[in-house]
Amino acid sequence: MNGRPGWPSRFGGGALRRGDIPVGWARWGLGSWLLSHLYPVSGRPILVVSLPRSGSSWVGKSLGQAPNALYLREPITQSAIGGGLSDRAIVDHDPAAIPRSYSRFADAAFAAYPAFRAGIVAKPDQWRLSTRRARRLVIKEVNPLALEWLLPRYRPQVVFLVRHPVAVARSYQRLGWTGSDVGELFGPASRLGSGVLGRWRQALDREGDYWFEQGKRQGAVLYCAWRVLQRCRQVEVVEYETLCRRPRETFQALSHKVGLVWDGSMESALERSTGGDDSADPYGTRRPSAQMGDAWRGAVPEACVARLRDGFSQFGLPWYQDDTDW
Repeated sequence: MNGRPGWPSRFGGGALRRGDIPVGWARWGLGSWLLSHLYPVSGRPILVVSLPRSGSSWVGKSLGQAPNALYLREPITQSAIGGGLSDRAIVDHDPAAIPRSYSRFADAAFAAYPAFRAGIVAKPDQWRLSTRRARRLVIKEVNPLALEWLLPRYRPQVVFLVRHPVAVARSYQRLGWTGSDVGELFGPASRLGSGVLGRWRQALDREGDYWFEQGKRQGAVLYCAWRVLQRCRQVEVVEYETLCRRPRETFQALSHKVGLVWDGSMESALERSTGGDDSADPYGTRRPSAQMGDAWRGAVPEACVARLRDGFSQFGLPWYQDDTDW
């Protein structure tokens, strides 16, 4: 970790009230921060990360059901948004100049210090001090660009989830997330646009409709993340479509690889999530998984698929490049 982590006593523009924190022992500031270090968790943290709308809530919640897990849902992203520091999940920060609030959120999360509101602390009953030493920390986040500073600072095991870019773009569109921040993130004046992504300057500068913009935005974000992950020794890359086709086998194998205990409770929870359908709630995690992997096919016009592929394929990523994928 770079430097000494600060005690995260303030969140966003104001203090997090004690009553907002569902874990009792985490409500007392510096004393609670010290307790989190006196009772360390087992092993390295497990970081589940993906683009938004890629299934990471399903994966994070499923892994977080393990009897030896401590699960936090987007502690950095949701704290930043809730504190008024950002209005979006995907933001880029220079690793040498991480905003102080973001550092505090990350320090708290990776120290397994649950001074976060309900919703981020998904299962408060997991967080008893008496069981911490036998548990693994599982953090789910949706900002792949943050890997550049999170990996060297906290050295987590990474589960990197990817989903077909048309499915992701279709989900954004259905939620009304149709704005574009390509210029802000990757424009000529941006850190990434003038550096890591400079070789794709011509492709990034091309203007297009929603589908082309989505292709190049997703491609650029995933390229930045993949470039960092190639230097990571402990990373498991999982395709959402594989999870949908073989959920039990894939989740069981993934749990074993990252050191989580697979038991009957995890299997039962997985059966409930894959056999139900709460699709009326766009943030729900119960879906008929066998139908979800290819649900976008036939629902998006071929011309739109072609334009998205045009933007996405510029970056030479190892996923979704074959004609059969489209």
